[in-house]
Amino acid sequence: MLMGEVNISTSVGPVRVAHDTASLLVVDHLWDGHTMSSIWDRQGMQIERRRVFAARTWWWTERALRLIQVFDAVGQLVTHRVDFASRPTRDGDRVFQTDWYLDLFVSGDGRRYVIDDEDELAQAVSQHLVTEEQADEAREQCAFLVRLVEDGSLAAWLETQCSTPFELALLPEAPHVWTYT
Repeated sequence: MLMGEVNISTSVGPVRVAHDTASLLVVDHLWDGHTMSSIWDRQGMQIERRRVFAARTWWWTERALRLIQVFDAVGQLVTHRVDFASRPTRDGDRVFQTDWYLDLFVSGDGRRYVIDDEDELAQAVSQHLVTEEQADEAREQCAFLVRLVEDGSLAAWLETQCSTPFELALLPEAPHVWTYT
């Protein structure tokens, strides 16, 4: 997108709704054949990322982000991926967001993290693809989540937001299929 291209990703498939209120939507689903590559934290430790089997996706109406918890084939939490993006817009059963480049990855145990694409966010601001206000909001949301990781309370905070446990056995049998154009 920094090169003037527009990329659209879509995810289509059945979900199990874990939480649905005016302020938060959380859905669980199988994820068709997506593999995540390894990423290294600031201390040089690899955050393990494996083949994605299932996911729990979180959208807050008042937070400029999308949090995806990634699970392996036995239902173990592998990683959290946070895309900082415009606040979600819902249209029926569809959710729309515009990515703001900055990403946060947190290990499955919630102890290590990587902030990714800070340089891309800065470049997007300089090219007027993201406003300074949007970039500041992305950085503020990132800092909030990093504080939760650093004090060991990310999992507890997420539990206060949605207490429905992730259960692999309850997911719809058909996976979500992601496409990128």
